[in-house]
Amino acid sequence: FSGRKSIIPAYVVKFWDFRYFSVSNQAFELIQSISGEPLMNISVINPNLIEKYPQIRSVIKIRNYLTQMKDYVLTCSRVTVNPLASIATNRSHLYDNADVFSLQDLIEIKNQILESTLSNLQRDCNRHIQSCELCKSRGFICEFCKSSTVIYPFQYETVTRCPNCKSCAHRRCYIRDACPKCKRINLK
Repeated sequence: FSGRKSIIPAYVVKFWDFRYFSVSNQAFELIQSISGEPLMNISVINPNLIEKYPQIRSVIKIRNYLTQMKDYVLTCSRVTVNPLASIATNRSHLYDNADVFSLQDLIEIKNQILESTLSNLQRDCNRHIQSCELCKSRGFICEFCKSSTVIYPFQYETVTRCPNCKSCAHRRCYIRDACPKCKRINLK
């Protein structure tokens, strides 16, 4: 052993243990070199962590929102400052896949940094989408009630998507197997 200490990734994903342990120089260098790589799928490795720690659930929820929002923000020609640019170069996994984490991500969850960062990104993306005419035009009108309010697939609490045609509807309006758009498609 070299006298160097490190957090052990396996202890983090198995026990949510962030203590430092003595490691060899080779182990230290390896852990340092991969700490920013999204290598750990917690929902596969240890789904109990998600159940036990609300901060992990919260980060996953926000990342699910960002996964849907990125399709609007990254393709918008009218966005002046891309809210996702701050993490786009080396941490795009934070909005590409809600289930994979790097050691750095998990440390930031433990230290209550990542949730705040992602909440701010979600707020900024939402602000852009709600105010941009181009992004609004990519939203949906509820296929059931036809309300003029634009809805989006990332509004998980109030909106659902038809599994067949992918149109959006208010949760309170949606009737499974009675989607008006599917009916129109089947008539053709």
